[in-house]
Amino acid sequence: MALKNIWLVFLAGAALAFGFDAPAVAAQAQLLPVGDAGASSPDGVNWVLTDGGIGINTQYLPQFDVDRRGVLEFDISPIPTNAVLTAAALGLDVTEMTQSPGIYPVLRICGYAGDGALSPGDAARIDVLIGQSDPVTECAPIAISLDAAFVESLLGQTSYLGLVAWGSANGKQAGFATTEGADFGYQPPLLTLSYSLPGLPLGDANGDGCVDGLDYNTWSGHYLACGQPSWSDGGWTVGNFNEDDCVDGLDYNVWSRNYQAGCGGAGAVPEPGAAALVILGFWVAARGWRGRRSGP
Repeated sequence: MALKNIWLVFLAGAALAFGFDAPAVAAQAQLLPVGDAGASSPDGVNWVLTDGGIGINTQYLPQFDVDRRGVLEFDISPIPTNAVLTAAALGLDVTEMTQSPGIYPVLRICGYAGDGALSPGDAARIDVLIGQSDPVTECAPIAISLDAAFVESLLGQTSYLGLVAWGSANGKQAGFATTEGADFGYQPPLLTLSYSLPGLPLGDANGDGCVDGLDYNTWSGHYLACGQPSWSDGGWTVGNFNEDDCVDGLDYNVWSRNYQAGCGGAGAVPEPGAAALVILGFWVAARGWRGRRSGP
């Protein structure tokens, strides 16, 4: 057994015996928009949405009364409210652009608290700039880094993140594929959120900080599924609460021993000999590892 695995076994056992929280775990979510549409206005006040096309074109030329934007909303409710976002990015498949020598479009992305239903007024919500692309030099997929702190501030406040793709300040056009464009071989808009969940109790599969029946449902729904990530690599999301690759009875034991941990109620009290068994198990495993190291 590798030393890393011995240490993880010890941590898991200690958590069971003493009720320690597990170390922070990392996770990632990739979300498609619940709605995306183009928006245009002749005066910057009255907006018209155009939905259902395969692409959205953006351009900002106020001197010619041209202002075309994109509006997108994403359901962020699957992200636990106690998540700490470490990165956020918007993926777009650029399908059209204009340029002149040395001058390329730069897409600006503004954020707002959405409601899951696009409306013309959403296109005007450009008060908070949360990201912008590098100069777009070709028609190809791009990734735009977003302000993760802004997205995190919406968790628990709203279920939807709204984004406005605002045209380039230099007047150049940039267009990107919509979700409908995926039917024609383009990549749809994709929001990628990377986050950590600090201090999750062992047995918590949905990241809400409470080991309860919802976590049991996750475990039972994946029971006997092998080839899964280990707990430390994100396997907790499918009910794998140890360092093997199978969701099985051992994981049920972890869940049952930690039932109600983090929920504000009293969990199961470990047997008096549990601590001694944990330490003994770690000592035996460590001796076995050292013995193999000292061999020829």
